[in-house]
Amino acid sequence: MAKSPPSFDFYPTNWIEGTDLLSDFAYRVYMRLLCYQWSAGYLPPTPQMMNLSRVRTIEEWNSVWSEISCKFILVESANVCDYADVDEARVLVNERLHNQRNEQLPKYQKAVRQARINGKKGGRPRNKTQIETKLGFVENPVPEEGSGKREVGSKNLEKRKQESRPTVEEVEAYCQSRGNSVDSAQFVAWYDSNGWVVGKARTPMKDWKAAVRTWEGREAAKTGPVTFQQQKTKNTAEALNRFMAADNE
Repeated sequence: MAKSPPSFDFYPTNWIEGTDLLSDFAYRVYMRLLCYQWSAGYLPPTPQMMNLSRVRTIEEWNSVWSEISCKFILVESANVCDYADVDEARVLVNERLHNQRNEQLPKYQKAVRQARINGKKGGRPRNKTQIETKLGFVENPVPEEGSGKREVGSKNLEKRKQESRPTVEEVEAYCQSRGNSVDSAQFVAWYDSNGWVVGKARTPMKDWKAAVRTWEGREAAKTGPVTFQQQKTKNTAEALNRFMAADNE
């Protein structure tokens, strides 16, 4: 049995008019025979049609066939696509379905063969620009469809990073207000080196003050408990020393 296109054209108005006088059983048998013809290309011999139609007796089949036989005609088997599979010289077909299948089947089979060839090659072939870009032959490649969204996302990510980067002075002022021993210059240099990201997922830093507080906890763990007043005095002295050193320069 040849593989046929997955569907055929259906015209509701013509179908209703053409089946209006059929009995319910003949209606169902007619539809099953049409579906079989679309798959196989032609109707099988009478015993197989009876089995396909779920008709048990020859009398019942004769009654049904008398209603739907006018829907089919005999054609030469050579006129059926893939007729090499047909043993009979002439076969029964519904004429409209027969013509539609003969027209669509070669196109469908060609598309299936091409899809298999493309699949063995790795899928749909890339266009020339994509290949040259991948090999580095294009100096200013044209962005692929949808790449604009990624570019916008990268710009927004860089913008968030810029907004989260404080100056050494800002970090120092915050550390003094907290009374901790965090080295503001070291803090800024550290996060400048890793792109102002945090965690194993390397997500952009949203709150640098929270990072300062984390460093503050680590420093306290290293040096032991320090009172707020002690740390504030130390920070003030360090700031004064830097100011004096800058003034002497």
